[in-house]
Amino acid sequence: MTVIIALASATHGVVASDGRCFGSAKIENGKVVQPADVDSDSFDKTFSVGKGEIIGAVAGLMSFSGRAAIEHIADVINGGEMESITFDAVIEKVREKIGEKLKQISDQEVLFSYRKLDLLLVAGENLAPLKLSIAAIRFFPSGNEILSTKDVVTPFYREKRFYAFGEDNAREAAGRALKNDHAPNCDIAFLKMLGRRAIQAGIQAAGVCLHGVAPACGGSVFVKILE
Repeated sequence: MTVIIALASATHGVVASDGRCFGSAKIENGKVVQPADVDSDSFDKTFSVGKGEIIGAVAGLMSFSGRAAIEHIADVINGGEMESITFDAVIEKVREKIGEKLKQISDQEVLFSYRKLDLLLVAGENLAPLKLSIAAIRFFPSGNEILSTKDVVTPFYREKRFYAFGEDNAREAAGRALKNDHAPNCDIAFLKMLGRRAIQAGIQAAGVCLHGVAPACGGSVFVKILE
């Protein structure tokens, strides 16, 4: 598991993540017979797309079909005309195409019930650094389909808005760190500091990995900015 956040004002945005990544657990008859080990504490779950028009972060399934989840997402977005597409169109394209990719994973690689992915994206309305919004997209299995939900939050002039995904304890702690900020400062250096602080709070509060024995979050803190 992991902890990721997105934080934005009307003109500046930040995404951040911890650096912990786990290998696969061995599960037989619904029971863990070999816990998942920590593969890395320096796995960057943040990314930027194009020339930095969109930034994002992922939680959940970190890789599938032989590639990192971030690479799949970047391919889907970069496949469009970045100069003539809206953020709303990007969101819907990602929901459609990533849902298809998750459905096509081999059962030998990832069982259907574990094909879950949470995604945060930050961009401007027309992919320019104005009127920024945060899109929170969740992919999850239901029956034989991969469904998705979206939530879009848009800050106004001097307002800051945020979204957090990840392991429950870590996500709640990161959210509290951001919610408790009442400073009017919205410049990019301040937002970057807040994002880093939120991830550190999440790491400190994280529970144990669902199919392992180590804390679900940890390692380095990674940050991407949009300004």
